[in-house]
Amino acid sequence: MIDLDFLAQHADSMPGKPAVILGERFIDYATLSARANQAALAITKLGAQPDDRVAIMSFNSLEQYEIASGLRRIGAVLVPVNYRLRGPEVAYVLNDSGARIVFTDEVHQAVVDGVRGELTGQPALVSTGTAVSDGWLHYRELMDAPPPAGFAVHLPAERGFPRSAS
Repeated sequence: MIDLDFLAQHADSMPGKPAVILGERFIDYATLSARANQAALAITKLGAQPDDRVAIMSFNSLEQYEIASGLRRIGAVLVPVNYRLRGPEVAYVLNDSGARIVFTDEVHQAVVDGVRGELTGQPALVSTGTAVSDGWLHYRELMDAPPPAGFAVHLPAERGFPRSAS
């Protein structure tokens, strides 16, 4: 299987070109690639490993693209949770997928909070919004935290050996 990192290739060949545009907000390829590396480190620090499931329940956002790109880089599996689901349906998706981490935007925190007692396992809960409920981690703080000394995530190689994200 050939594993090409198209984001890294685009970041190298056209770094300033917009990769994602959402209304008035946008992110270019170089920034998205760097943020994907940061997301990969943050997600790994939360315990995710290759093939682990990580759920996102959110409206479209730039953070969603950072997280999805970071997951791809560490080989974890994205579990999109439809934002129209409620209560037992959300619990079912999270339990059935075995999600180790659940990301939500501010709007959907209450939905996940409402089913916390029904979740098997104890996934890490991360908010990408500005308000963070009790027991939740804040995405921005995770992204801004420096990696521990000697900590490295090895990303898939485009050619040859895997490379280390820092």
